[in-house]
Amino acid sequence: MARAWDRTLESVEHTRMQRAIRDRDVATQKEIWNRLVERLDNQTFYGFLCESPGFASFRDREVFGQVGFGTGGWDTDFPNSILEILRVTYTGADDDHMGIVGGVDQLPLRLWEDAPDKLVHWARGTSLASLHGGEPRPAVTALRRTAAKGSPAGNLTVTDASGSTRTYPAAVFTAQSWMMLSKIDCDDDLLPIDHWTAIERTHYMESSKLFVPVDRAFWRDRDPETGRDVMSMTLTDRMTRGTYLLEGRTRTARRPSASPTPGATTR
Repeated sequence: MARAWDRTLESVEHTRMQRAIRDRDVATQKEIWNRLVERLDNQTFYGFLCESPGFASFRDREVFGQVGFGTGGWDTDFPNSILEILRVTYTGADDDHMGIVGGVDQLPLRLWEDAPDKLVHWARGTSLASLHGGEPRPAVTALRRTAAKGSPAGNLTVTDASGSTRTYPAAVFTAQSWMMLSKIDCDDDLLPIDHWTAIERTHYMESSKLFVPVDRAFWRDRDPETGRDVMSMTLTDRMTRGTYLLEGRTRTARRPSASPTPGATTR
């Protein structure tokens, strides 16, 4: 699948575009992109694969759909424009993913606690935690536009879960945009109508996985009378999604001795 995908990407000058991005060669980037827009502006990701020799078979496209990058399988993006996929692959956003020891929340936690030596507006060693009394603000519950003298856009008034209301000349919204439609009470005039429409039509890919440890690989159980697998099967015309049966073997390692040694490891 990887080799077929690499060959398919070369049909849209993938290597050349990535080199141009690394070299900050804007002219070459624009030359390639302009031709692609003219050729592929109305093409879906799935349609693009169907036209590729590497994915001529339906089965290969199904298998490829289960392969993905951080957010999940590629098939969640099949209805999307191929140009949107190329924005991801050209910039390498689907490659070289790394895990963060301790979980991704280490990033905001360390930013919260970081006390830089070089600051402009605050004293040396000031952290976000110290500026906010050691606790972050509660969740935002409402956003309003309020009048501001001499400003056509007005101010933004923010209400949080504690009932506190504060007004700012500008605000940066970093949560999932759909929160503005479902969880936060927003004025209609907060954004222009075409912006609201764009938020409603934004597609998010979900990647939710639940791992549960079990005492044995129960999916290998056999009925003693029939000799058949106890677990049944799911009949489908597509590859099943979101089903993970992971089997590990436990081994206890001990040093040679007459009695169990404290600190023995289990793998």
